[in-house]
Amino acid sequence: MDSVLIVCRANVCRSPLAEVLWRERAPHVQVASAGLEARPGMLADGVYVEWLSPRSLGLEAHRSSRFHAALAARYDLILVMEEHQRMRICAALPSLHGRVQLLGRWTGGTVADPHGRGVADYRRCLRAIEDGVEAWQERWPMRSPRARSAMVEAACRAV
Repeated sequence: MDSVLIVCRANVCRSPLAEVLWRERAPHVQVASAGLEARPGMLADGVYVEWLSPRSLGLEAHRSSRFHAALAARYDLILVMEEHQRMRICAALPSLHGRVQLLGRWTGGTVADPHGRGVADYRRCLRAIEDGVEAWQERWPMRSPRARSAMVEAACRAV
């Protein structure tokens, strides 16, 4: 099965949002989220819970979890929100280098954290994540592990 792990800092705002949006668009893909500095068991950001409630995406059931090597090893693709997160993971776990990419790679790079900021920041973040998810789903067709691996490696060489 194809699998994607989406990572941010605390796993309460950006990565859970990206997780449910990815799942909405591609329910056949195994997708999860985690935070590099997450406190396990925290609820998702209330702004996005409220905004997504009419879409019944399940964000209200989200509980944060912390990123760790054993978790990451189970996923074909690991998407992060900021370049320093990608570098941090690759430095700690060099074997993941080819699988760790920016969610916003083709859509503007960094997805800024809106947590605790204004409504405009939340809207920008939502758009950036929707665009990033769509771009990755267009470029990362769900196919055999060998084809995916070759595609990810080609994407890494293009950087």
